[in-house]
Amino acid sequence: MIRLKMVRGLPAYEWWKNPPDEVLLRVYLFNVTNSERFENGIDSKLELNEIGPIVFRELLRHSDVRFNDNGTMTYVATRTAVFLPEMTNISLDANLILPNFAALVRNENMKKLIMRVEYYCNSEVTDLQFKIEYYIITEYQFSINVDSITSRNNAPISNFGSDFRCKSEYPWCIIELEICRERENLRKLGMASYLWDASYFTKYGFKLMMDMLDTKMFIKTSINDCLWNLTDPLVQKAKTMMPGLVPEENMGILYQIYNKFTDEVTVFMGPENGRRFFTVDKYHGKSSLGIWEDPKCDSVQGSSEGVTYHQFVSKNDTLKYLRKTMCRVTPLKYKNEVAKSGMTMYKFILPNNVFSHPQTDPSLEDCFHNPKSTPLLSGLSDVSPCYYDFPIAASFPHFLNGDKALLKSITGLKPNEENHGSYLIVEPLTGVPVESRARSQSNLVMHPTSGFSNIDKFSNMTIPMFWAEYNQVGLPWYITTLMYFTVIVLPYTQSIGSILMMIAGLAMIGKSIFDAIFGYKKPLYSYSSLDLLPSIS
Repeated sequence: MIRLKMVRGLPAYEWWKNPPDEVLLRVYLFNVTNSERFENGIDSKLELNEIGPIVFRELLRHSDVRFNDNGTMTYVATRTAVFLPEMTNISLDANLILPNFAALVRNENMKKLIMRVEYYCNSEVTDLQFKIEYYIITEYQFSINVDSITSRNNAPISNFGSDFRCKSEYPWCIIELEICRERENLRKLGMASYLWDASYFTKYGFKLMMDMLDTKMFIKTSINDCLWNLTDPLVQKAKTMMPGLVPEENMGILYQIYNKFTDEVTVFMGPENGRRFFTVDKYHGKSSLGIWEDPKCDSVQGSSEGVTYHQFVSKNDTLKYLRKTMCRVTPLKYKNEVAKSGMTMYKFILPNNVFSHPQTDPSLEDCFHNPKSTPLLSGLSDVSPCYYDFPIAASFPHFLNGDKALLKSITGLKPNEENHGSYLIVEPLTGVPVESRARSQSNLVMHPTSGFSNIDKFSNMTIPMFWAEYNQVGLPWYITTLMYFTVIVLPYTQSIGSILMMIAGLAMIGKSIFDAIFGYKKPLYSYSSLDLLPSIS
């Protein structure tokens, strides 16, 4: 049985610990070419022009490697991106026009919070009101409009204030204040979309802030700032007012991905784990992501971070790829055989229906959907739990294989399988990937909006933000040579050695049989005793 030995100092281990820098990241942005016409209501669709690729080299390093007693190995994987100007045909200083995601996203994330305040009937109303206001200000660090007030038995309580009266049949009650605020861990991007279900007064106050800051629905920014240093006065103001809720102002696309791209991973090791060799056991100390309700969908076990897959891959296998930017484990299905470097490889692809919904494909399970959120169109996968609950959805680039409704409000997208599909070519005996292209698009999902004359134009739209391709272009010659020796030469030499040993064994058996049949030959020499010592009589 051939197995890559993951032992310190051996080639396979050193290659894995510091993989060759053969992964290219190509980023494509969308420039809006009709921003003024759309904002003025002349055009009803956004016209997009794809800009790119902007090319980076992704560097992956494994550190803090620990071999555990239970046959697993734990390590820390860190990814960074380095710009490659020689492979990019556009300057990072070039400008483009984008929807102001800083102003749009926050509207989509305004949630309802039920805050219960205990009220005793012998308390003064003004005292109760003070306690509520004090609690809101100290706990959440900013004042909030109260949308509605409900008593313990869910009966509405009107005229909250000087005319408030406690019913005599209840010595005390719980006041439920339904207020609009963001979750404690919501950060960074956007404001207006955060308020899609807020009260009129909350929206009006936000609109005044936008007017005061002269917030635009489209912004002109450089490619570099869009990727690494995207800021907005609205977010800066929110950070000043609510530092606990907006701890980060930078909304750059790649900054958000690579700023904290460090993960602790535990994988199975040793021959006792069979075909689980080098598949994920735990991710950040857990066997699941802790995101999705269905344990099967939430599990990370059996997946791979993409450097290598389990050995002895068969055509019936479903390879599982784990990357946290997708907020899930994605499956890869076998397609066909491919010949490379004198070896037979297997090509696996990302299925066309991987982002489809059970309504359009009954064979699928509705695993990756938050039941509390608005259902997404087929072709979109919810990734909001991995992005501070911002309404972000992943898809194939250009909405390939998605619901046709996704293209109704957008022009300029041209989906096709060759440019926007994903695949992996793997050597089946070792599980080593020799080529891959992983492509995905990030989109802002806009819910119905009202109360904002300019933002309402984006109502019910799914706006492409960018798409990226991770391309493993090949392997260094020395790794290919080692793999060829392992896959082709070594089994051949083992076979030759086995044949030679078998021939030698048969020859020895034949000689024994021959001697038995034809008798024992006399020795060529005779011996006689010599009296070297005198006899004792």
